[in-house]
Amino acid sequence: MLASEVFQQYVPRLERLVEQVARDYNKQAELIVEGAYDKIDQQMFNKLLIPLEHLLRNAVSHGLEEDRTGKPEIGKVTIQLRNEGTEMVVDVTDDGAGLDLEAIRQKAQEKNIPIPDNDDEIKQLILERGLTTVKKVTTTSGRGNGMDIIDKGIKQLNGTLEFSSVTGQGTNFTIRIPLVARNG
Repeated sequence: MLASEVFQQYVPRLERLVEQVARDYNKQAELIVEGAYDKIDQQMFNKLLIPLEHLLRNAVSHGLEEDRTGKPEIGKVTIQLRNEGTEMVVDVTDDGAGLDLEAIRQKAQEKNIPIPDNDDEIKQLILERGLTTVKKVTTTSGRGNGMDIIDKGIKQLNGTLEFSSVTGQGTNFTIRIPLVARNG
């Protein structure tokens, strides 16, 4: 079975996850899956699912707004898959409000985390354990132990996590992992 076929069998599970988190936060959201990849070690793929699920939870709970004035009522969370050389690349994008830098600053201050001088470094604070900007804590999100778990999980796969955010337009997370497990 091709890796893209393996991923497709998980799409209904991921769609249910997005729907559940949207209900928990009184939002409307849909998951869109685009692209494909032709090969990946099954073990690597299975280990990718946990960080991917965390990213989807965060995209809905943190990214999408309850009041989407000027935007479609239903928020979009997109997973794009592709191969680039010897890596699988997974982009998770939401069309929400983008990272709230002021909320990140305030939470960092509350947690006695040093606050950097520039916005790019402030954005990196979302990777700190215990830092969350969500206003409503639920069983699925808001406890402040998501982004650090995502980052650690991807590093354990010898991968990288990068992200960008545009205020009012959304946030994009890019995961890059090797197509086959590396020893060591």
